[in-house]
Order: sequence, then structure tokens, then C-alpha cells
Amino acid sequence: MENTQREPDFKSLIRRLTAFALRLFAEHGMPGAGAVLPGLGISAEDLAGKVLIEYCQGRIKHHASKGALITLLCTAVRNDFYDALDRAPHKREQVPDRANEDDENPNADLDAYADPSLCNPVVALDDEKYQAYVLKCLEDEPELREVCEAVFFLDVEKPSDIAHALGIPVAEVHNRRKKLQRRLIEYRLVRLS
Repeated sequence: MENTQREPDFKSLIRRLTAFALRLFAEHGMPGAGAVLPGLGISAEDLAGKVLIEYCQGRIKHHASKGALITLLCTAVRNDFYDALDRAPHKREQVPDRANEDDENPNADLDAYADPSLCNPVVALDDEKYQAYVLKCLEDEPELREVCEAVFFLDVEKPSDIAHALGIPVAEVHNRRKKLQRRLIEYRLVRLS
């Protein structure tokens, strides 16, 4: 009994998959051959190529009794497209709507945003003001304030040097620094990257 299953025409498959992906993009407001998913940079060609590669690698399996190969691959393209839409970084962005499209001043919306130095006091502070602000925030926590004073005024940064300056064990310095870091984040005096 000979094998009646023939090799698929990959040129035709990639063209058909790309056309299908382009239709998905257009249906979701991203027409044109150069369209990409915002925040991900995935194009219709990328989706089609990925699915075809997965088929060639055997990660997508097809059996003739289950229907046409193109139907299976188009379903995979569609699923990848919707998965990408769901995880796209653009879904997490908050873009404010313009108040009135007929405004004479197109920059009027910028006036609605607060000055960054008012939202985050550290932006506009020099070293002296920053140090004073930190110490004021830590008034109720003398142990943390001591560590800051040692760093600010004695110009010591190594835990062993801080421990020597304060007359405490190095392990205590490490504990205080961890707690200090949490407080600085709470008071928005440092930012996590």
C-alpha cells in the first residue's frame, strides 16, 4: 500500500495564511500590509510564518480525516492573533481622551496634567532638600533616620562603615537598610525599576 498523502505546497500555504492574518488585522482596525500589533510589533507575515514553522516542526499536527490542512493552520493563526491581542502591552496603557476635538489649542490637554515635581517631590529637589525631606519622613523611625544621617553627613555607604559609625553590628545595618528601602518606596522617595 503506497502513501497517498502528498507534500503541501508551502508557497501557497504561506500566501493563504498571510492573507487570512491580514484580514484579521483589518477586521480589528489595523488595515494594510505593514500593520503590526501595537506594543508587540507582530505582523501578519510573522503570524503566518510562526504557524507554518510550528507545523513543519511537528508542534501542530494534522490528519486528513480531520479536515483540510489550511483550515487547521488558519485556526492556529486566529488563536495566536487573539492571544497576542490579549497579552499586548497596549492593553495596559491608559491614553486619556481629548476633552473636545474642536479646541483651538491642541496642547490644551497638556495643561490638565500635573507638574511632575508636584506629583513626585524628589524630581525638583537638590541633594540638600532631598536629604531634609527624607529625614523629615523618617522622624518617627530613629533607627532608620540614623542610617540616613550616617550616609548623608558622614559620607559612609558600606555596611561595615555604617556599623562602625553607629556602633552597631553589621547584621543590624543590613536589617535597617532593608526596612529603610521599604520605607523609601512607601514614601515614593525611590522608584523600582
